[in-house]
Amino acid sequence: GKPKIVEGKFGEGLEFDGSSYVEMPDNKSIQLWETYTLEAWIFQKESRSSRIIDKITAGTADGPHLDTHPGTKLRSCAGNCFSTKGDHSLNEWHHAAMTFDEGSVVLYLDGKADGEGKTNSPLAGNTLSLKIAADSNGQNTFVGIIDEVRIWHIARTQEEIKRGMEKPLMIDHKRNISICWGEIKQK
Repeated sequence: GKPKIVEGKFGEGLEFDGSSYVEMPDNKSIQLWETYTLEAWIFQKESRSSRIIDKITAGTADGPHLDTHPGTKLRSCAGNCFSTKGDHSLNEWHHAAMTFDEGSVVLYLDGKADGEGKTNSPLAGNTLSLKIAADSNGQNTFVGIIDEVRIWHIARTQEEIKRGMEKPLMIDHKRNISICWGEIKQK
């Protein structure tokens, strides 16, 4: 099914019911194998392992990835799997982010670095679509609301993440992948 448009962190967000997700076909702009940042505001309703942003082959660590596992810890399996030390609460807004900078992975919960690790770079890569709220097989789905998805071709600093997380996206139709999120929210 399709996600519902509901009140989000800023304006409208997408509510996922455990069977819905958003899919973006593979293209050069989402082939992020060496340096990138993934960000989203999440309002998780169930404590379970579930994808937030996913472009890995299920069961591997060959691309960009941010999820909750187990339950209410943030995790990234880009190269290897790393998790936050702390858990986030259910039924409240939290900002989830991760950076990958030539093998250095940092996870951020509400603007604070809370997990990190080192892995090989570049990532193996794949030609899969990018999914929001599901894995490459359409499984491990998210239950709750996701808003303000941001995918950057740079590893943002903690200060940049903190500064940007409280501001809604300003869509530049010519330069940013964020246009996809803006268009999805409008449909």
